[in-house]
Amino acid sequence: HRVGRRPRQPVMISDMDLAVRAVTYAAPLTQKVRPSAAPGSGHTKDDDSPVTVADFGVQSLVTLYLQAKLGGGFRFLAEEDAATLQQSGPEMMEEVARLVNEFFPFHEIAGDRTAYTTAEVIEALTRAADDGGREGEFWFMDPIDGTKGFLRGGQYAIAL
Repeated sequence: HRVGRRPRQPVMISDMDLAVRAVTYAAPLTQKVRPSAAPGSGHTKDDDSPVTVADFGVQSLVTLYLQAKLGGGFRFLAEEDAATLQQSGPEMMEEVARLVNEFFPFHEIAGDRTAYTTAEVIEALTRAADDGGREGEFWFMDPIDGTKGFLRGGQYAIAL
């Protein structure tokens, strides 16, 4: 190498690029679910706010994607939780797993995995409960920011 020039470093994907990729993979999931989503089609959380299969699917897909890319050492705080999905019943749990498997970018992740089990998708939702604090870096997520708008056919965002 020449004097005054640094040797090439391995190409690393930035956190912003990783976030954009994760949301790009999750967005089609919301588009598939949206035509069947309507007021009353979701589940109501303990605080009386709505939650849909898209909320759980997006959050699970993004969590599994970050886990595949970053390993287990990342900290994550997100809106939805496994207990709420489990309370909604086996049909919704299976639908969430089916959607995650349909839209997850298995082609981008090394290995020969082609699907996640329902239990693994639910386990991904448990990662969302980081205690927070003043130390370290965190990923924050609202999988469908504007669920009421989503259900009405209005505006919403995947916030990561």
